[in-house]
Amino acid sequence: MTMGIAIIGTVMIGWDDFGLSSEAISGDILSFLSVIVVVGYLLIGQNIVRKVSHWIYSFCVFAFASIFLIAYNLGTGVAFGGHNTREWGIFLLLAIVPTVAHVINNWLLNYVDATTISMSILGEPVGATLLAVLLLGVFFFLIQQKQRTYKKAGG
Repeated sequence: MTMGIAIIGTVMIGWDDFGLSSEAISGDILSFLSVIVVVGYLLIGQNIVRKVSHWIYSFCVFAFASIFLIAYNLGTGVAFGGHNTREWGIFLLLAIVPTVAHVINNWLLNYVDATTISMSILGEPVGATLLAVLLLGVFFFLIQQKQRTYKKAGG
């Protein structure tokens, strides 16, 4: 059921992106693939956390992600440095906040089913959108409407 809700949501969001740009469709495809990966991550974690501590599982997942990202940066030539102080602060927050959330989700796998956790994760984009509106003043639906108007005008 969780996967069905995620697929329906992805189709609803992606439907308006057809014809906007190839980047919009690529983003929608990556979003869909990320749903599959997160569900797999939780299902695997549910089995592993029964055998080992959620701390060990979390450490292994974070170590793999770090190694993968380092290899990606080296392979594509993305610089590891040269960023200003503001960007380093953003990187730090991006490292801390999701890490805490993942550790909590891994800990919860001891007590609730992976399906329950994956349903709660589906609310994350809604919360992120609300925070973007409240904290940054960004109204995504207005941006998308502007893109549609531009497209219809022949731009």
